[in-house]
Amino acid sequence: MKVGRDIYDNFDRGQLELRSGLESAWVRTAISRAYYGAFLFVNHELNFHFTGKDAHDRLVSELMRMSRPYKEIGSKLDALRRRRIEADYLLSYIPSIPHLRWAVKTAEHIIENAKDILKRRSTVRP
Repeated sequence: MKVGRDIYDNFDRGQLELRSGLESAWVRTAISRAYYGAFLFVNHELNFHFTGKDAHDRLVSELMRMSRPYKEIGSKLDALRRRRIEADYLLSYIPSIPHLRWAVKTAEHIIENAKDILKRRSTVRP
């Protein structure tokens, strides 16, 4: 996630401009890193530990079957994954700073929501 945030911050401060293939590759990479940062955090920290080629689908499906805070994470993670797939695989995809901003902010929101769930879990007494 830090890689995505660092690239976004450099574009946001005007230190990088989206004008060449290299910068476009940075945006694509940052979107991908934002997704994987959020996916790995949720999968591990919320104790799902899905692995294998269907881990991403299984995590989203499981989250969507659960209560509201989990469903919100699942919905946002699924949307972020779709954007990551566009950035990674579609040659017709045109990287943009607004897409990068959205990806980083969405990943940060997912992680914050997961941390909130962890806090609530730790305060619940049996």
